[in-house]
Order: sequence, then structure tokens, then C-alpha cells
Amino acid sequence: MHNAASGYWGISTGNRAPSTFISGAEHSFGAGLLEAASQAQASQEPILLVGYDIANHAPIADSSPIRENFALALVLSPRPDQDSDLSVGLELDLVTYTEAPKCSVPQNQSLSTLAAANPMAESLTLLEMLVELRNGISQSREIVLPAAEHLALSLTATAKP
Repeated sequence: MHNAASGYWGISTGNRAPSTFISGAEHSFGAGLLEAASQAQASQEPILLVGYDIANHAPIADSSPIRENFALALVLSPRPDQDSDLSVGLELDLVTYTEAPKCSVPQNQSLSTLAAANPMAESLTLLEMLVELRNGISQSREIVLPAAEHLALSLTATAKP
């Protein structure tokens, strides 16, 4: 099921570029972000990160309580795009923890509620940070996102000069 979206897109567009599928349960966004950032750095090419989770119904909802639908797409590039007004410098560090890390949540209450209802919506913390930088609300900000049980991504973003 995970490869269906990419497969249909690749077939319809004739795209033969490689793709990777990750399912990390409640850590899917962080795991996907780590994988996409690693691929972008290794290939020195832009990588499209697409993530989605749909609300589960019984009996799956008993073990994976996803209550809201959510999807996102981001392009990660190892090189800054000097011509794009949407480009933001982002530094990603891996941090391991012996206990569950204290991760960031969106500051906006509506976004925070959605993030709690769908693991992929944890990306809203990153998206909220990028909007703040883009709109000049802040010049630099750091967030922590879970990537596995004892692994988190520390992301620091700075506004483009």
C-alpha cells in the first residue's frame, strides 16, 4: 500500500527515479525526514519528501489510533536555491536519548491538536517554524522532532538573508 502512490505517479509521468518507502508508526515523519535529508546529502540532488497518514478504523485503530487525515510534501535540497523566496537554511542534527526525548509541538493550538491526532502531522512543527522564518516573525528557531523511540532530530533554521 505504501508504494501505490509513488508507483501510480511514476507510471503516469514516466518517472523512473528511485523512491523509498518508510513506515515508522508514530515516528514516521521524523524517520522520513531523516531518510530524505540523507538521500539529498548523499546524491547532492533535491529530494521530494511526501508523507501521509489516513484515519484508522476498527480494528486497526485499537493499535494505531490515527484520528485525522493528513498529508504533506517538501522538497529538500542540499544546496540553497538563491533564486527562490521560499528557500530557508536548515541544519539537521541527530540526537540520541536514553529516554523518550522532549519534542517540540506547534505553538498554534489548532495545529497542535491536529499534530496530536496524526503522527505525520508532527511535520506541522517544522512547517510552522518555516512560516515564521519566511514571514520575518523570527530570524532563527530550533525544534526537536522524534525519529525513533530514542532518536530525535534537532533542526535549526535561519531566515535567508
